[in-house]
Amino acid sequence: MRVKAVLAIFTMTALSLRAGPARAQDQGAGPATLVLSYKATPATRTSLHDHMDTKGVAQFEKWKKEGIFADYQILFSSYVNSTTWDMLIVLSFDKYADQARWKDIERKMPGGLGAEALMLGSPVTSYLADLTFLGAAPKPEPGKPVYFVIPYTYLVGRADYKTYVEAYVLPQTRGWVKAGVVTSYKIFLNQNETGDPWDALFILEYRDLGALALRRETIAKVRAVLSQDPGWKKIADNKQEVRKEGEIIIADPVVMR
Repeated sequence: MRVKAVLAIFTMTALSLRAGPARAQDQGAGPATLVLSYKATPATRTSLHDHMDTKGVAQFEKWKKEGIFADYQILFSSYVNSTTWDMLIVLSFDKYADQARWKDIERKMPGGLGAEALMLGSPVTSYLADLTFLGAAPKPEPGKPVYFVIPYTYLVGRADYKTYVEAYVLPQTRGWVKAGVVTSYKIFLNQNETGDPWDALFILEYRDLGALALRRETIAKVRAVLSQDPGWKKIADNKQEVRKEGEIIIADPVVMR
């Protein structure tokens, strides 16, 4: 069965699940997200991490209080990998036009890094994105969160990919949250769909390393239940025709202490 035909099985149901903010984003009237990646050398990686744990996060917290952006998230990769980023920063703006003040900062501090930080690491990419899907546990168990970041390239149109996420991905992520291993998930769609490195970016927050260790087991259990639905199973069998998965990164949060 062709992928579009499979996706059509769920189109009406999926459309009913779309949230208001996602529609506003698609119309250019809603919030926007800026996703920035950074790279350090092995020799400077630890120093960059130390800087962001102190002066760096303090600066971003100051900008948040000043209203430069609505919120921010700083992630630092748990392991060295020459082909992926060392740090990822996600900036959330209430309105698309609110990015104007950040652009002024970028002129003097590329990627929000001052002179000291720029000696330790460099901004690599900046992408405007829409936070299209999100969810969280109502009362997550306390733990030391670990993040699982997955970039995807989709092989169908944007609308069909969103239908695929609603019909195939979200039932799984909700299952992982219900199982108590994932405490929140965010799925961003790149506003520019013409090149690398990703069209969609998944940021999954696991409760702790113990929960992350249960990832495969939890995925298998949730899929076993969902596979009893013939429609979901058909999409699962054809998912390789819908998207291509990039290199996964495990990361730790950088937060104010």
